Amino acid sequence: MFASRRFVRRFRSGVAVRLAAAIPIAILAACGPSQSIVADDTMRVPIYTRGHALDPGIVDPSRFSATTPLFAAGMLNAGLLKLGPDLHVIPDLAVSIPTISINGRVYTFTIRQDARFADGSRCTALDVEQSWVRALQSPDRSPLVWQDLGGIEGASAVSDGMANTLSGVSVLHRLSIRIRLDSPDSTFLEKLAFPVTAVVRPSPPHSLLGLGPWALTVRAPDGGYTLRPRKHYYGGPLSLKSVELLPVSNASRGMDLYRKGSIDIAWVSPSNYFTYQNAAEFHNSDSLDAYYALPPRSAGVDLASRLDRNALETSLPGAVTALTTLVPPTVPDYVSSPPTVDPPPGQSARRSSLSLDSPRDPIEKDLAQALRKQWETSRTGSPVRVVHITFMLPDPGRWLTIALAQTASPWLRSQLAYAQTLTEDPVSRMALYGELESWVLSRGYVVPLVSGKIAYLMKPRLQGVQVTPLGIMPDNDNWALVSIG
Repeated sequence: MFASRRFVRRFRSGVAVRLAAAIPIAILAACGPSQSIVADDTMRVPIYTRGHALDPGIVDPSRFSATTPLFAAGMLNAGLLKLGPDLHVIPDLAVSIPTISINGRVYTFTIRQDARFADGSRCTALDVEQSWVRALQSPDRSPLVWQDLGGIEGASAVSDGMANTLSGVSVLHRLSIRIRLDSPDSTFLEKLAFPVTAVVRPSPPHSLLGLGPWALTVRAPDGGYTLRPRKHYYGGPLSLKSVELLPVSNASRGMDLYRKGSIDIAWVSPSNYFTYQNAAEFHNSDSLDAYYALPPRSAGVDLASRLDRNALETSLPGAVTALTTLVPPTVPDYVSSPPTVDPPPGQSARRSSLSLDSPRDPIEKDLAQALRKQWETSRTGSPVRVVHITFMLPDPGRWLTIALAQTASPWLRSQLAYAQTLTEDPVSRMALYGELESWVLSRGYVVPLVSGKIAYLMKPRLQGVQVTPLGIMPDNDNWALVSIG
């Protein structure tokens, strides 16, 4: 179920991550009828962990990584912006979406007046700048810190320990801040919506004060956390009395907990979609991941023209959706128009040899089996890799970078770079992405196969929580809307 580590490393600059980031509560769905959960106002959330302690990125934004549960990371901390359930950027600590300069390099934010830390002190523009300096200088920082904040002027000097302030960040007023980038970046607002950019204030000796809706009150002996509503949360009063984040050591333990009614939510693995998709507790969404075939240039058009994607979807009932484009349908504000790929005239079907980037991925295995029925395969045929890709940033340009591994075209690279500068002209940027996508597909550099889905079982008592492409999220990403019914 996870994207290839090897392939992810190749696309690290595109903020590619393993699918674990899109599955923040990695628990298999329970088998058989479930019992009622204890009747109280506490929401119990299982978090999959290999050890006994929860991911440190839940508490410390600078340590948020590809495997940190996004759902949990947003409970304690908040940043200027956040992603809504439809993956659009919406204000969080910021009063509104910032003003952006004509050259696309300068962003000016105003911070809301009612933002207070857990101790009641007010959040200021200086806290924003100091939080980013802290993240860049942290010895334990996640690679995502540099990917999201490294484009700010002066970030290199801060990261290298040569400066303690960001030259590209100016505090204009107690609640106003201006950010200057080294170069235009059309994904900068999306980057600011992720936890690594959250605003925190160090509190001696070793704790951090956050701005999220919840405060950490208990660290249990088993490594779990108990969270309670933060007194000064600006998003409105919370209905829940508390939230328990429970570390779960393995999938079978998670199934037992859900069956017994000890947890409110359970992740449904793709192999169980067909079993649970008609259940009242089943909730799903298209996700930010997809599967592709990467053929040699000489075979791509032929293989694409002979592909029956509906048959692929049928081979994995409920778990995937046929994909004709490079960009999955969950990416907002982008409409793909894939070209029709016809077989080369006068050319017989080519034989191919399939290989899997992640042999343990059950969907890759099933896809390979279905592809062998459609494409003539042999051990000596043209090598074709089946890969599983996911990106956290919901931007079409990230998905188009998949083609860079298949062609050395300087034109494609220059056009993708140019698209990043169109920060103030999203219509032209999306149109350019569409042209580039058609160019890649018409040449068979990449053959889209299917896009993934994400699903959970949720107890009926839990209200105001939904499944999104990034996993579980409160309605409108607002914890004030979550309640126990």
